[in-house]
Amino acid sequence: LKMDPEYAKPARPEAAKHERGLLRAMAVKAIQKLGGRAICPEIVECCRSDPEVQQEFGSRLNWDMSKVRGTKRALPLWEATLQTNLG
Repeated sequence: LKMDPEYAKPARPEAAKHERGLLRAMAVKAIQKLGGRAICPEIVECCRSDPEVQQEFGSRLNWDMSKVRGTKRALPLWEATLQTNLG
């Protein structure tokens, strides 16, 4: 079975996991900043671009590149995980 290399996940360290509850807490904060209701792309964009969210969580996020299953686009691991879990 051959796989198109463009769809393969980039190599990353084995211990590349977020601390338990970190992404959930960040998503909750983003939803609160967005007025209590939001769809996945809005939450991810807020997490990515809001200075307050990034100040609180940015240094603890895993920025190694990954891919969402079935896509060619590389994203930071935290963003790929958030999209997968919220989507």
